[in-house]
Amino acid sequence: MINRCAETVYRVYRYLETGASIADYQDHYMHNKQRCGRKRTQLSLAERKQQRSFTPGWLNETARFPQSS
Repeated sequence: MINRCAETVYRVYRYLETGASIADYQDHYMHNKQRCGRKRTQLSLAERKQQRSFTPGWLNETARFPQSS
């Protein structure tokens, strides 16, 4: 057993019936998969300045940021 639902197997089967290869299917799948999930966070200039203003040596690990040279 391949542990996939029938719809998933049928979707791959239909894709291969069009004359595409497994490599084409995987490329198509990975391209679509990149569109899923959380987008990267874009911080404003004010938020980036606020991050740099944290006191060095603060004990909370989430507030430690690399020192700029």
